[in-house]
Amino acid sequence: MDKLLAQLHLSLAEALLRQDNVVDAIAHYRHIVELLPEASQARINLGNALMADGKLEEAMDLFRHVLNQDSTFTDAHFNLAQALRSVGKLEEAAFHFEEILRHNPADPHAHLNLGSWLISQHKIEEAIDHYRQALKHDPEYIEAHYELARALKFQGHVSAAIMEYREVLRRTLNHGRAHFDLGMLLYRQGNVGLTIDHLQETIRLIPDWPKALNAASWIWATCPDAAVRQPATAVRLAQKAATLTGRRDPLILDTLAAAYAADGQFEMAISTAQAALELALSNQAQTLADKIRERLELYRQEQPYIESV
Repeated sequence: MDKLLAQLHLSLAEALLRQDNVVDAIAHYRHIVELLPEASQARINLGNALMADGKLEEAMDLFRHVLNQDSTFTDAHFNLAQALRSVGKLEEAAFHFEEILRHNPADPHAHLNLGSWLISQHKIEEAIDHYRQALKHDPEYIEAHYELARALKFQGHVSAAIMEYREVLRRTLNHGRAHFDLGMLLYRQGNVGLTIDHLQETIRLIPDWPKALNAASWIWATCPDAAVRQPATAVRLAQKAATLTGRRDPLILDTLAAAYAADGQFEMAISTAQAALELALSNQAQTLADKIRERLELYRQEQPYIESV
């Protein structure tokens, strides 16, 4: 009878979750745990629902209870690790991902997450090994390709990173950050046309990301190729980036000033560059401040800033 009643509560909880009604689903999951106190999966389900409701400490207690009963329960290790990571306990989370791999060395998700922890510890080579292991066991794992690309880029392996970003986009064209990272690497290689294509895709997919708006605006304002420059578009994108950051980012205000200058709006360029300079100095960003001063002198002479080739 208890099992039949538990199954009814489970069906109701799952239906409520499909309706995004986490609170009522939790109540049904609690009933299941009361009816079947030895059922580990019931505690896992309740823990997952509690995590979705932001009750992380209670969820972690449930996962730990399951692991005290069965230390090989990989779902409990994984969910506990995710909860620990979300509260900043990265080293403890890494221990649980390692436990998963001890019991199941072919788990690509554990390899990916352990790699991410190693990145946070600046252990790039070890992280790359785990990303490659994830892809060995799941060659279609998009996020493993993406994280591998980022790690390779960090190490300066540009060609290898480009290959991995292209692997991401071969599998899905809707990865805005892969478009951005690939575009910026191609820009380093002087391929401005492809860079712009990828930045446009990034902005289409992530329209309110200041970093992408800023990068695209900078290129359209300062590119040495006059055929590429689009000053009005540069102004529009930089204005949006400045608004999104509350006009408190000196790098973005520097770009906005360059865009105004490219568009012939030199008074706006001067006032915006002065604001950027004040912010850079207050942030003790001396190198940026020096560059802004140089550009400010150009604007005072009614000259735009053009990047050197």
